[in-house]
Amino acid sequence: LGLGPVVGCYGGRDRRFGKSAAILDQRLSRLGIRHEVHSFPEAGHSFLTDGHHPIARILVPKLALGTGSEAREEAWSKIFAFFDSCFGEDRNLPEEWQADRPRSGKTV
Repeated sequence: LGLGPVVGCYGGRDRRFGKSAAILDQRLSRLGIRHEVHSFPEAGHSFLTDGHHPIARILVPKLALGTGSEAREEAWSKIFAFFDSCFGEDRNLPEEWQADRPRSGKTV
């Protein structure tokens, strides 16, 4: 298929996409694509961001936005660990990116 490794992190409180984790996991498994899919039950939509979504809070209240800082930190650690396992730690990353990323399970 030509599809590279895929990592997905979903907020369980996200009313639109929260249930997508299991579907994505099943489909990627069926296709034999290397992947990890994680669900964070206490997190809402856009939990991987800094949580500043003034327009989204007005326009799309049905998504159940949620910052969930602990979930955000855990998710980013899982994302970096997954790509490290696929491509090797710090392989071809610009130097400024390397300084800001979590190391050895520690989060920024």
